[in-house]
Amino acid sequence: MGKITNYFTANGFGRVLVIRGRRGEKVHELIEKTMKEAGILNGVVVSGVATFQKINYHHVRDAASDPFDEIRSNDGAFEVNAIQGLILNGEAHLHVAAQDHCTAIIAHLERDTEILYVAEIVVAELLLDKKVERIKIAEGNNQFEIED
Repeated sequence: MGKITNYFTANGFGRVLVIRGRRGEKVHELIEKTMKEAGILNGVVVSGVATFQKINYHHVRDAASDPFDEIRSNDGAFEVNAIQGLILNGEAHLHVAAQDHCTAIIAHLERDTEILYVAEIVVAELLLDKKVERIKIAEGNNQFEIED
């Protein structure tokens, strides 16, 4: 087991991927597949705009020490003005700000979210000396584990 911490340090940025997604593609899968093809394990989403036809997301509903996560899925036409997140070991953890004609959604983006017309996502590679994992210490308490 490595060091458990609430932060880690990268040595800088490497390559920058500019990813363009098409109708029906799934956001997480698109990012992870493209990063794998490029040989990149770790990165940060620095920009993301899109339209979605299906959005899966969750957000907390209360301020309890063990908060209740509400998981939702909506179909329709959603304009996305922000996708942000961290990719560690090829696994994307994304957040989103999107809206349809009457509802704004600002939440954790879940898998199987589908692109409507287009997505343009920019990922900057994080240069790391050691493997970093996101781990759950307790409910509602995530940390990083850095290998020794």
